[in-house]
Amino acid sequence: MLRRHRPLAAAAVAACTVGVLAGCGATPAAPEPASPTPGIVVDQPQCRIPEVLADLGLRLDAGLVATPHPAAPVVDVTPTGFTAVGVLECAVGGRMRDGSGTWTAVTATSRDGAPDDVAAVVAALAEPAPTESCDGDAAPLALWLLDAMGRGVRMRLPVDECGGLSRSVRDALDRLTATGIRDEPVARVPLP
Repeated sequence: MLRRHRPLAAAAVAACTVGVLAGCGATPAAPEPASPTPGIVVDQPQCRIPEVLADLGLRLDAGLVATPHPAAPVVDVTPTGFTAVGVLECAVGGRMRDGSGTWTAVTATSRDGAPDDVAAVVAALAEPAPTESCDGDAAPLALWLLDAMGRGVRMRLPVDECGGLSRSVRDALDRLTATGIRDEPVARVPLP
């Protein structure tokens, strides 16, 4: 009777052994490096997207075609696995003229610098908002941190109650070199 069940017992032992080796006895795999959080890291950061324009108090003219762009929520800290190497600063620009009229503009300024200077921007962005009322520069601003692949994270800015940017962020940004400045049309200025 035992001989008849021995093949079943051997199969059961083999299955248990495989299970033990797979679960308990195997060497744990090294953790994979964390990748930036999807939905927060954007492949092509821009200044002329609805969220950024809203931060600047602007709205894209109906006659201009918006570039399709994923949602770009603001974050308080850079996601795990994201290393900033530069900044894209978005600000209200002046006026532009072309063959179809005069436009308000958004100014996109790319900034680069030494790793310590970029790290100083990241550290300043992590500081609490200024408690002094109306101490900073109150011009609206939107800011992307950029990684080496050109991807971006839109950062929440520490501002005072009047919307002024904290002095530490402004000083840290001033340590970076502007490597590109371009104005992009946003809304047509109505004729008088």
